[in-house]
Formats: sequence, C-alpha cells, structure tokens
Amino acid sequence: MKTHRFALVVSGAISLGTYEAGVLAQLYQDFEACNRMTRGRARLVIDAIAGASAGSVTGLILAQALALGKSAQDLRAQLRACWVDGLDILALLDPAADPAAAFFTEASIDSVASRVLPEPPSPEAPVRGENVIALWIALTNLDGVQYEIRLTRCWGAGAVSFYPQSYRDYSPFFICGPSIRFVSVPIENITRTTWGACRQSTWDEARDNAVASAAFPLAFRSQVLERDLELYPEYALKFLSNPRIQQWLKEAGLAPTQLQQPRSFNYVDGGVFNNEPIGRAIDAVSYLSCLDPGRVGDPRTYLVVEPDPSTREMATGQIGTAAVGSHGLSPLRVLSKIEQAYFTDTLYRDFEEAAKTNEQLRALEALVKRWDLNPAEVEELKKSVGLARKDVICLERIPIDIPTPGTPRLAGAVFGHFGGFLDRTFREHDFAVGQSEAREWLASWLPAQFDALGLTQVDRDAVQTYLAAVVPPPQRVPTLQEVIGSRGKDIVRCGLDRAEVLAGRWLPIPRPLVRPLRVLLEPVVKALLPGATSARLNWSGALGAFSQTGLGRSIARIACLGLIVLTAVLAGLTWLSGQIAARFGPGAAIVPGAGLGALIILVTWGAYAALRKPAADG
Repeated sequence: MKTHRFALVVSGAISLGTYEAGVLAQLYQDFEACNRMTRGRARLVIDAIAGASAGSVTGLILAQALALGKSAQDLRAQLRACWVDGLDILALLDPAADPAAAFFTEASIDSVASRVLPEPPSPEAPVRGENVIALWIALTNLDGVQYEIRLTRCWGAGAVSFYPQSYRDYSPFFICGPSIRFVSVPIENITRTTWGACRQSTWDEARDNAVASAAFPLAFRSQVLERDLELYPEYALKFLSNPRIQQWLKEAGLAPTQLQQPRSFNYVDGGVFNNEPIGRAIDAVSYLSCLDPGRVGDPRTYLVVEPDPSTREMATGQIGTAAVGSHGLSPLRVLSKIEQAYFTDTLYRDFEEAAKTNEQLRALEALVKRWDLNPAEVEELKKSVGLARKDVICLERIPIDIPTPGTPRLAGAVFGHFGGFLDRTFREHDFAVGQSEAREWLASWLPAQFDALGLTQVDRDAVQTYLAAVVPPPQRVPTLQEVIGSRGKDIVRCGLDRAEVLAGRWLPIPRPLVRPLRVLLEPVVKALLPGATSARLNWSGALGAFSQTGLGRSIARIACLGLIVLTAVLAGLTWLSGQIAARFGPGAAIVPGAGLGALIILVTWGAYAALRKPAADG
C-alpha cells in the first residue's frame, strides 16, 4: 500500500472561513471516495493541519472528524452549522448588552463553538503512532515573552545581549481518536513513546485556543490562555538561565521558579503575525516524523488554502502611483498605508523562509552527492547549518488558478472580508465556491500521481470518472445593494444598539448623551443606505424620537421656558402698544393684543406640562 500524505495550511480569512469550510468538506469527501475506490492499494491521508484565525476553527473541526473517523456528510453538516448557519451578523450582535469588550458578542461565539465542537463521549483508546494527527494553532500573544539574543563582541571579548519580545505564539496538539494531548515536549525529545509524556488535554482547551486564534482585534474579544513558560525554550533555557537575569530577579524579589509556573496571557487573532502558517505546518510534520518514523518515507504535499490570493496585477498596479509635488498624505491615509504594509509584509514571510530553506537544502544535496556522505554525516552537516529535521517541501494551493483582478468570485470578500456575515446567501455561495475549487484542484493534481501511487487501470478509470462528476455550482447571490436594502435597517438597528452599549463603556461620553446621539444617528444612517425608500431624511421623525430621550426632554423644557419668557415679553409689548393706541387711537386696541399674549402663554405652558409628565413617570 502506497500513501501520499498532506499537511494543510488553512489561512486567516474572517468570514471567508466559509470558503475554507467548503474546501475542507470537499477534500474530505473526495479523499474518502478515492481511498475507497482503490480498495487499500493507495491512500490519500491528511495527518497535519496548521491554522490561523478562521483557519484554526475550521482546522480543528476537520482534525476532530479525521481522528474520530466521521463520515463526509457529518463533517459537512458540522462545517455548515458553524460557517453558514451560525455566523450571521444579527446573531453576532445579539444580545446588545453582552459584556464582551468587542463589537461582536461573546455569547454568539461561545454558542457556535460549543455546538460544532462538542467533547467526544468515547473513552480514551490505545494510541498507535501511525494514527496520530498533528494540529498546530497559530496565536498572537499580546503580552509577549522576552528572550535573549547574544552576539560576540569584537575580538571575542564577551558578548552583547539584546532582549526583544516575541509575540508570535502557537498551541501544538497531538490527536488520536477521542484523545488529545498538548505537545509539551521539545522536538529533541520526541520519540515513539512521547504520547504518554505530553500533557493530557481536552477538546475544550483546543476549542478555546481555536477561538483565541480567530479573535480578530476589536471585532471579537481577546482571550486569556494559561501557558507553562518552559514551553518557550528561548525564554526558560536562555533568558532565565542568564546569571545577570537571575541576579536581577533576586533583587526584585522574584525567584526564577515562580516565573516557570503556568502564567496567563492575553491572546488575539493568530493571523496578525502569522496569517499563512506554513512554518507551523513544517514544524508539525517534523514532530510527527519523530513520533512515527514510518511516515518519513512517504511523499508529502503541503496544501495551502488561501481564499483571496494576491495577484501580480494587484501588486504592480500600485507601484509608483504617488502624486508628484503633493503636500503629503493625510494622517488617516498614512495610518491606512502603514496597516496595509504591515499585514502584507507579514503575510508571506513564512513562504519566503520556506523558499530559502528549499534552496539551501538543494544546495546541500548537491554537496552531499559530490562528497559521498553517509546518512549520519548528512544529518550532522544539516544540524551544523541549522537545517536539522528539515526537508525540501512540495507545495500546492487552492485555488489552483490566480483569480482575475476585478472579477467577482467570493461574495464575502467585501468590507475587508467581513462581508460574508451580512447574509446567508453570501455564505452559501462561498461554501459552494470552496467545494468547486477543491474538486478542480484534485482533478488536476491526482492524475499526475497515478504512477507514484501504483494505481491499476481499473482504479484510474474509476477515480477519473468520479472526479469528472460536476460539483454543484454556486447559485447567484443578490448584490450587496440588494442585501443592504433588505437587511440594512435591521443591521443598522442592531449595530447601533451594540455601539451604544460599547460607547457608554469605552468612550469618555456622559451616559445621558449616548442614547440621544444614537437616536439622532440612526435615521441618518438608514437614509444613506442603498435602496432606502427616500434619500431625504425624515427630520420630523428623528427629532420626535430625540424629544423622548432624557436629553431631548431637557432641551425641550429649556426651549419651552425660553418661549414662555419670550411670550411674556411679547405680551408686555402688546399691552404697551394698546396703551399707545388708546392714547392716540381707539382704546379697544388693547383687547386683541392682550388676548393673543394670554393664548400664547397658555399654549406654551401646556406644552411644557405635557413634556414634564413623561419625565416624572420615567
């Protein structure tokens, strides 16, 4: 039996996690079908997954299905329950008073996570190394962990030390059946018996880590996770072992052993620093190879799922477009450029490292052939140049073809990839696109592997027939204007309800001002929505709603009292005009003027009393 192994790299994508869910559901179904058709003569196996952000949640769902041997239908239903059914904008904003320090509520995320990732009820079963799956979850540690970099001074006289903070973090898990372990053993100590040495974990812990990895800053609340500092060798072995650091800790009244105890850190989206965690996937494979050396000889492909890849046209179209002779960019534009530069710079850093490592390994292979080294000497040479446990990687990507710029492909790609949350039809569409492009990739890749897999002609014909079947294409989706026209008012109402709660907590605005501002803002925003029934703002309705707020009633009382004073002055002027008319004209002229003044006073006082009553009742 020949086996081709896959390490999946599932990137961060926010609402485009729906696309990734469609890809993984289709791959799982197609691998299962192909393995069944070859009747054990060849296998396509996913045994390593590295996920960041939305990819961590989707990767964990897939890892559980692989470990428990779930059917393709069960996995598809689970992924749809998470991404198509669960993550809707109105659900994410409910309830408005949720205590989460983020725009989307904590209750909605917890509800979806607990529903789609339940704790398996099965008892722990005997573990065989060849059945273990590795799941590496990328994280961003907001607090950071300090470590030491030491460089030798000139002429070898001592060393210069630097103490940077590392914010890139991850959580590594081994999974086998219903059992799950946190990989708490350095790779140098990984052997066939390592499973028992790894810390016992739970699916709840893995779920908490996946949710933390998907916590996009501000949109979702940050998560607190506990860490054993011995998991950071650069910190525990170098930083704490430095005599000067130990002396500083002693003077500060801290013992190094105290800092080696589990500590709590704040975590957010793993995609902030590691959105395409190919490096984590390579690490996961290295650990698996140490745990089960039998996998080393199997061919392996690193398969990257990237919903919205960059194109050459997108990059070259922005080169040298700055306006000559301008007075500089506005501060907001500068911040936007900095944010774009940061995320673009970090996005493909792991791929650059992988490409450099491939080049170094190929150069090393050429030297090995020239020098005729034995395997032990090769490993010693690789270790001396920092390439221990590294091999040339073969990489594939879904989608296989780079999308044409400007061509609408994924409905949820709008609003910085948050658009899929707006409407279920968007998510249905992107899930279907993921399925279609996964099948397209496999149909192009697998025939080239028939010889390596040793498939008979009968097997080849069966697989080709299966792959030729058409995956249901995505249905037409409504335009963004149509969705906002039909759901916009509900989204605005729920969004402003949530914003009102958060503004009262976060901003230095007196609470009595928050509600009136929200009441005035809502009709303005609704009037600007595409598809609004009228482009004109209903000011009378807006002011009427504003007048029922505490601030509105206070302003109305002040206005009414001012009107009373003004009316009294007007009445005095009317009386005076009557006196003048009596002296210089008919005396009856005073009666209409005084009556008009009295009527104005009575009407104004009645309005004031009417406005005062609701305030007393409220």
